[in-house]
Amino acid sequence: MPPIHNAIKYGTDLLRGYSRAVGLGEDEEGTIRLGETLTPVMNLWSLPEWSFLRGEAILGDTIQVAAGAATFNSGAAVVNPAGSGLIVIVDAITFIVAVVTNDMNLQLATEAQIDAAFVNDVTFERMDTRSAHVSGRSFISHGNINSTAVGVNVETARAVPTSLYGRFAFLPVILAPGTGCVALQIDDAAAVRVSFRVRERRAVPGELRG
Repeated sequence: MPPIHNAIKYGTDLLRGYSRAVGLGEDEEGTIRLGETLTPVMNLWSLPEWSFLRGEAILGDTIQVAAGAATFNSGAAVVNPAGSGLIVIVDAITFIVAVVTNDMNLQLATEAQIDAAFVNDVTFERMDTRSAHVSGRSFISHGNINSTAVGVNVETARAVPTSLYGRFAFLPVILAPGTGCVALQIDDAAAVRVSFRVRERRAVPGELRG
């Protein structure tokens, strides 16, 4: 069979998302055809609801981390588990502290470092209710640690005095499998509430580091 002019071949989530967005179907040869007089301009990232068409999950959750005893600091982390085959993008991390002088550090760490630091894990909630799955494969790990570091510090943030609410500016963070990012409160024996907004999707060939 000769090649089809203006054909778009299937095989990636991005191309499937494109065809779904414009309402085109898939024929027996696994290709779709655009009219020869049509010059489509599509941005599959222009509408948040099209993340579903691309096979990208939008996740979110908030976790209250209780105060630790003595010199223990409280924190929470996003983990992209080893072997997941996913790219995890952390778009937002916000926090509420008990005292405005309680600094929060954003740290990059390996999954092993986070597992050694925190013992409690919870799954994310999907922010798109069209999905049949309740949560993604990435997860939140949290708890108290007798240290000021789980991994490498990349930012320190402080809450607004009038609201005790703060957020990190050095985002997004892109997590490969087996890595994570940590929001750690640098204050002894104090509770903290941390909220995350995360996206996850399958990595395309060549996207993961070697």
